[in-house]
Amino acid sequence: MTESAAVLPPLRSARRDTGDVNTTMTDLHEHYVRRVNAAVADDRTGVIRELNEAYLEEALRRILATA
Repeated sequence: MTESAAVLPPLRSARRDTGDVNTTMTDLHEHYVRRVNAAVADDRTGVIRELNEAYLEEALRRILATA
């Protein structure tokens, strides 16, 4: 891994004015819940799996960025 690959990109709309990591994670969770619920309603299991993977990656990225 190159040094530039180890640098995380800035968080996209990750923080409100408080900058609280709990707020950041709540916002992320709410975003993905809406998308997963829509995929469940449409019986799109492939999309649900993709959203699950994307959520885990983004949550980890945000946690590491705030550490």
